[in-house]
Amino acid sequence: MLTFDEKPNLVLAGINLGLDSRKPREISFISHAHTDHLGDHKQIIISKPTYDFYQIRMKGAKAAPIILDYYKPWHLNNYRLSIFPAGHILGSAQIVIEGEETIVYTGDIKMRRGLTSEPIEIVHCDILIMEATFGHPRYRFPSQSELYSMLKTEIENTLAESKIPIVFGYSLGKAQEAIAVLQALGFKVTTEDKINKYLEIYQKYGVAFKPVTNLDQEWGDVLVLPMSDKWRNFVAPIPKKRTIFLSGWGVDPNAKYQFQVDNVLPFSDHCDFNELLQYVEIANPKKVYVLSKFPEFCNRLKQKGIPAQLIPRNS
Repeated sequence: MLTFDEKPNLVLAGINLGLDSRKPREISFISHAHTDHLGDHKQIIISKPTYDFYQIRMKGAKAAPIILDYYKPWHLNNYRLSIFPAGHILGSAQIVIEGEETIVYTGDIKMRRGLTSEPIEIVHCDILIMEATFGHPRYRFPSQSELYSMLKTEIENTLAESKIPIVFGYSLGKAQEAIAVLQALGFKVTTEDKINKYLEIYQKYGVAFKPVTNLDQEWGDVLVLPMSDKWRNFVAPIPKKRTIFLSGWGVDPNAKYQFQVDNVLPFSDHCDFNELLQYVEIANPKKVYVLSKFPEFCNRLKQKGIPAQLIPRNS
């Protein structure tokens, strides 16, 4: 049985297992190391890369880690647990819980193949508990090649105007993907210490990058910085610049005003609406619990004859 509160904090009651719970639990699965999925629990089920990130992001946390490799089973109260790649960021995982029924909790997922994360795998299940951040039909992202072309054009045009291109992205996951894409497009990248620290963990697990420079060294073609007030204030005095935020929310027409940048390109580390539907079609569950602030995806599943329940969330 799945229980949840208004946060929501998800718990599989039969084995008292938290699923990305922010509220402290005896034991919780952590799908990836973005802060909205982290909590300080007594025990955590976690992948190796995610635990490396967890130790940086949750300093002082005393959770005892149960570190699982992808596909390697572990048992809890007569249930067989295993984790599979989620495609979201490095180390991101879905958990499969096998008992009388097979339950899958996805965490955040991405169907399209990135340059810096393990490709997603989809497991057939009876009950699917899935994140649907972009669970509204207006969120349909351009193809990967179109996005790369859009980014390349933005950077080239900015440099042609003798301006500094500044790419904002979340410090863990999006920034490393942005650096990999920009380097593949032939640009030299400069970044800051936090992004660099996470970059070193990516390299530890075999993700290759060309050298990047720090802000106190000679700057490359592009700055890649975290999206925060601190770094917006840092670049504010730069007279000739163009700021670009990479986010799926770039589909929204007013996104650049909301995020106070010159442009938002819809690079996302999540599924778009069609990819969410594709995931469910492949997983073929008997019931779906949908975590989303949008009811539209859940309603579409019901229209397709798939029993679905919305678990509202704020983001």
